[in-house]
Amino acid sequence: MLEAPLPADEAARLATLANLNLLDTPPETRFDRITRFAARLFDAPVSLISLIDAERQWFKSSYGLDISETPRAFSFCAHAILRDEVMVVPDTLLDERFAGNPYVAGPPFIRFYAGCPVSALDGSRLGTLCIVDYRPRQMSEDDVQKLCDVALWVQHEIVSGELNRALRQAQEDVQAREHQALHDPLTGLPNRALLYNCLQQAISIGRREDTPFALLLMDLDRFKEVNDTLGHQRGDLLLRQIGPRLRNVLRDSDTLARLGGDEFAVVLPHTGANQATLVAQKILHALQEAMVVEGLSMEIGASIGIALYPEHGDEADLLMQRADAAMYEAKQNGGYAVYAALYDHRTVHRLALIGELRQAIEHEQLVLHYQPKVSITTGEVAGVEALVRWQHPQHGLIAPDQFIPVAERTGLINRLTLWVLDAALRQGRAWHEAGLPVGIAVNLSVQNLQNGQLLDQIGQLLHATGFAPQYLELEITESVMSDPARVTDMLMRLSELGVRLSVDGFGTGYSSLSYLRKPPVDEIKIGQSFVTGMAMNEDDAVIVRQIIDLAHAFGIKVVGEGVETREVLDRLAGLSCDFAQGYYLGGPLPAAQITGRLRQRLVNIN
Repeated sequence: MLEAPLPADEAARLATLANLNLLDTPPETRFDRITRFAARLFDAPVSLISLIDAERQWFKSSYGLDISETPRAFSFCAHAILRDEVMVVPDTLLDERFAGNPYVAGPPFIRFYAGCPVSALDGSRLGTLCIVDYRPRQMSEDDVQKLCDVALWVQHEIVSGELNRALRQAQEDVQAREHQALHDPLTGLPNRALLYNCLQQAISIGRREDTPFALLLMDLDRFKEVNDTLGHQRGDLLLRQIGPRLRNVLRDSDTLARLGGDEFAVVLPHTGANQATLVAQKILHALQEAMVVEGLSMEIGASIGIALYPEHGDEADLLMQRADAAMYEAKQNGGYAVYAALYDHRTVHRLALIGELRQAIEHEQLVLHYQPKVSITTGEVAGVEALVRWQHPQHGLIAPDQFIPVAERTGLINRLTLWVLDAALRQGRAWHEAGLPVGIAVNLSVQNLQNGQLLDQIGQLLHATGFAPQYLELEITESVMSDPARVTDMLMRLSELGVRLSVDGFGTGYSSLSYLRKPPVDEIKIGQSFVTGMAMNEDDAVIVRQIIDLAHAFGIKVVGEGVETREVLDRLAGLSCDFAQGYYLGGPLPAAQITGRLRQRLVNIN
């Protein structure tokens, strides 16, 4: 019997194997299914997925053999991982490497072996998929190829798990950094930046559901005296007690933040004026009880200012300003104060905007601008994204972030999207007839996907405009995939129309291997925050690399969004990203201006 020599990359190979966390793990259906299939495919009594460890071979899946591992010295697979092709041993008794093997001379009396190497993402040979028989046999070239195909199945499962783990780890690292960036290091409470995020979310919910909320700004009384007389260390210890004290009188849904110094804020969702004043009273009562710091009893109070949404404003900055003004009044008079309610002119403005948007859709006040998507390798314009603008007769060109939210809240988004689709498809047909077969991407919202008539409407528009469906790409945001069961059927049916599907903002919310495997996704667009962050943060570059590898493993193309510098474009090229989009390559332009670029075919990426 001859032992197999060690691979040249043995140390790195063992490190990769250990990092995969496959050894000594419970059986998994995804691997057991493969060995069972292989045994039946080749009419073999034994099929194994073998991983070659330092001193042993361990079976991740074993069909027909009731052992979990053997010494590496007796392993057939230790020889197989040294080869680039399938290792076939027709008769072990006639092969000097194995004739004296204990598993040949003794139970289970192996007479035939065929094994195909299985590799990790970095190319390290981890082990094999092999079949074993207790009688000599031959293996045809066709069977050898089939064994390779099944081994690739094993490799795919391992690589998929490897990419999933790497992406999860990268996301956990990002989440840890984001937590540090959004939380006060002293108290652990949300900081000013996170408070603004919460305010924006509360405003979005308030607009969508027509519900109020309250913002409380609070300044501790006599805290400066504590710092000045007892020192900053004791002052910090006092501040740490504020959070737990206040949380006892707040709901789980309420957000408590420290803005800096002795200033705190509370966001109370679904709360009107009466409830907000009751909470303020509870906070003041909770702070009346003395705080004990290092044996010293300290009495502090607070001044609280209250601003209400939407009565006192519908923007975060405005609510903060008015809560701050109310807090100043409370400091003068003690306790708490509600901002003096004023007639909200913004409400009137929003109502007027809704009516004007309806008129805009009906009277052709909307226009489309097109932003190019460029192949990173060739510089060719691979497609354009259609972006709607509002050419208001009095106010001029209005950006989409000014009216899209209004359309989504009022149900106008479906009419608006149909207008965009119709205009984009007609322009696309005109380009095609002019010899410019360019693809066009159109964004769909959550409300669009909930529209039961969407499928028929898109089909009718494709028929009416004569635009080839394979040139239409529909973009959905990654947040839609938080509930893939709800939208998968619609996406499958859209794909059956022949259109392409793209997931926008990938990596920012629900990045998951599972949803990429089910809906027919053709392309993902990496979130701009990750792409632009690559220039300053290597962790963002790691995440982008892993997203690209993950997508390519499933045959999905990748677009890097928000490319504004040559440096970012070069980084994407080095990571084998397929396409790029951003102002460095061209901003959104009217159809007449973008047509010239389409005729040139190439974008100067140098």
